[in-house]
Amino acid sequence: MPTSASAPLSLAQARLLLVFFASFSGEPQLIRQALVGCGFLSAEFRSRMSRMRPVSTAIELFDWRTWVEHESTKRLMCSSMILGNLLVITYGMVPGFSILEDADIGIPADDALWEAKMASDWETLAANKPLSPHLGLREATSAIFGQTPLEKKSDVCWEWSPFAASVVMHSVAIAIWYLTQGQQVCHSAIRNSKERHDASQIAAALSRCRDLLAGVADAHTGTEGAWNEAESPLLFNAFAILRVSYGRAFIRFHSLDRSLLFKESSQVMLSILRRYFEAVQDRDPFMTMAVSCALEGFAIPIRAGILLMRKTAAFKWSVEHALASWDAGLLVTKWLYAVECSYRTNEPVTPEEKQVLDSVRQLLNEVESHRSEQSSLAAELARMWASIYDDTWVWGVAPRIGWVLRELANMYETGIVAV
Repeated sequence: MPTSASAPLSLAQARLLLVFFASFSGEPQLIRQALVGCGFLSAEFRSRMSRMRPVSTAIELFDWRTWVEHESTKRLMCSSMILGNLLVITYGMVPGFSILEDADIGIPADDALWEAKMASDWETLAANKPLSPHLGLREATSAIFGQTPLEKKSDVCWEWSPFAASVVMHSVAIAIWYLTQGQQVCHSAIRNSKERHDASQIAAALSRCRDLLAGVADAHTGTEGAWNEAESPLLFNAFAILRVSYGRAFIRFHSLDRSLLFKESSQVMLSILRRYFEAVQDRDPFMTMAVSCALEGFAIPIRAGILLMRKTAAFKWSVEHALASWDAGLLVTKWLYAVECSYRTNEPVTPEEKQVLDSVRQLLNEVESHRSEQSSLAAELARMWASIYDDTWVWGVAPRIGWVLRELANMYETGIVAV
């Protein structure tokens, strides 16, 4: 590939699409090539940053064509950040973008402006809508964490478009990734009062995220659990990324080496899975809260009809939601297996943990799961979740995810018998 420093916008957009589709193709060689291509996307991102700052006055935005070029560039950069977060979720890669430096770009403008087909339509809408929100992505992320109160900003959060809200959720998820990486390196394994205080602050930030998305949903007549409205899929995905953030913030155990999804040898994949299965799982109230939140993602397809989801998820769900569900499948089943083992050996299990166990049993009963009292709930849940990935998927990575979840279920089933 040529250097991206002077690449025209159309070439940069094409490059992003190629890297995006290759990244989740399920073909190990293509995935590795895509990860190399991410370096070009990062260089492209930084070459355009100075023109995309929220306070930039270098570009006159009162002309439709100029505005479209500016907004297209902004959305290209936001999409690159989304891809970076999805690569963390899928393969455990470093995000490739820093919220402190790289998120100093404008929030995407209102979708009605973006979707205008002619200059006259755009000019009519522009008379009543801001052409470019003054609140930047970095500032929005900071506001979520309580550094800058949202109510003091000129851009009220629930006036953001669903796409803008989704971008902010990815930005928050990346910020939490960096935060938790630093905590795990700098703090001892024993949690102290500062760690609990940090966890409380993150929990409050994620609660604000939920309120923000609920506000956007109300403003755009969408709901978390639906996808038949024109704008609701973006919010549906944003809620899924929020659940990823909960897990990323509070689940503390040896993480799965997710590069197994582009390994070519099944034996190598199984050895990676075995290490993950055998890793010790700590538990605390924050983890229970994170698992309870992630479990919401399991409830949506079950209550919509699991058989229908198996046949239509490929057409109704974006890869964004599929990957967030992969993350939830790993975190929930691993935690659930640890609680099951404690329960069977008469070790202490909190009322909140018992409540999550009951919720899992209820969900499995809704799909008429035929399990014995001695079978593993974690195994049953993993198999049920794998079945959604097995059917008509258009993303090649999905069948690999299904295979991993089934093998993990076998380990849970074998392990629970030995307890």
